[in-house]
Amino acid sequence: MSLITETKTLFSRTKLKINTLITNILKGDAKTKTVITNVAYSGLIKIVTIAVSFLSVPLLINYLNATQYGVWLTILTFTSWFTLFDLGLGNGLKNKLIEFIAVDNMPLGRKYVSTTYISMSLICGSLCIIIYLINPFIPWNKVFNIPVALQGPVANATTIILIFTLLSMVLRLINNLLHAHQKSYNVDVINFITQLTGFLALCFVKICFKSSLVTIALAFSLAQLAALSIVNIYMFRVKFNTLVPSVTKFELKFTKEVLNISGRFFFIQVAGLIMYMTDNFIIATLMGPKDVTIYNVALKYFTVLSMAWALVLTPLWPMTTKAYYSNDIKWIKKTMEKLIIFWLATIAIGILMFFFSNFFYKVWIGKSIFIPNDVSLIILVYISVSIFATIMATFINGIGKITLQVYITGLMAILNIPLAFFFAKTLGLGLIGVPFSTTVCLAISSVFAFIQCRKITNNNATGLWNN
Repeated sequence: MSLITETKTLFSRTKLKINTLITNILKGDAKTKTVITNVAYSGLIKIVTIAVSFLSVPLLINYLNATQYGVWLTILTFTSWFTLFDLGLGNGLKNKLIEFIAVDNMPLGRKYVSTTYISMSLICGSLCIIIYLINPFIPWNKVFNIPVALQGPVANATTIILIFTLLSMVLRLINNLLHAHQKSYNVDVINFITQLTGFLALCFVKICFKSSLVTIALAFSLAQLAALSIVNIYMFRVKFNTLVPSVTKFELKFTKEVLNISGRFFFIQVAGLIMYMTDNFIIATLMGPKDVTIYNVALKYFTVLSMAWALVLTPLWPMTTKAYYSNDIKWIKKTMEKLIIFWLATIAIGILMFFFSNFFYKVWIGKSIFIPNDVSLIILVYISVSIFATIMATFINGIGKITLQVYITGLMAILNIPLAFFFAKTLGLGLIGVPFSTTVCLAISSVFAFIQCRKITNNNATGLWNN
């Protein structure tokens, strides 16, 4: 028997055992069964994905050194901001597709898919041209707080990552089709494939080329884009042949409708980006690239907790939408109560991780970088609050009552950056002041979100709480 045949047989047997176990545990609860099915499959995939992610850290640190690795992380953070230029189209498409699937209207669904893909392609293509033209005029050494000697390599690496990030945004729309069909674990399969191809590209570069940010950027981006392209071709030919994007199915009126639905999601994405994704940039500006590395090593360690939660919360969004519009508030309320209990258990696990963190850092990255205990502790608190905020946001987004969320997250996003400077510089907290600021903002917004969820599930939400 060939290795491929043996692998397929093993996967089939594992899948059958998981299905049997889930059926025995959750008889009669179709919604929860769907969520647990996605969690079970995603869990198996995430274990390997996390391993690949962790292996890439010492690989890159040894290849680039701690300072250049900090620059690399800052570049990735900076380029990730440009994912906002999807204008919330992905989330808007996901919610609309759930409606079309419910009424079995795939022809209309294909028009929305085609319109979204083409609109996204036009937006991203235009941005690629603009970035290429203005790149020579941007003072990258000031943007990233680096020596002038590094400006050339950093400028080229940033441009490469930016262009490939924008191109991959179009291809990652396939994830929203999978979420709408309650196949969230397939999204994790895609993420694993792209991470693995990126990791293999990094290994190839380390073996064959001298240390270079530009070489890393080109190999990493090209490998991931190629993997995403192959995935899209496969998905539309095998799973979504009734939703294949077509220029003839593009309709301008649907662009306006999708953008109208996506507008509020877009605003929330912008606010979330400011709260979640500016820390690297602020740390690089205030302290320097080496502190970015210290922060991210601790963050990656404790992010294992939020990655585990993502397995649960990702399939809950479409399932909450389905439950709400079928008037199954009881299921939503019961699920929320269970998740809060699991969240408290997660904090206990995080405390254990904190006590073993120094040992883990030594085994993982050696003695090249020292991670202070106060950095690990604030990251643990930040991750814990972030998980709670994400639990609340998942239910609110699924229900679609996001107007209050727009206001609160917008206000917190405005406060986050000045607070980070205040805690880090004015109060002298240094590195830990930056994630502390984000934690405070997340805590405030999550309190409002919790109150709103309670009001909605108790059927006494009115005014802005129910909009």
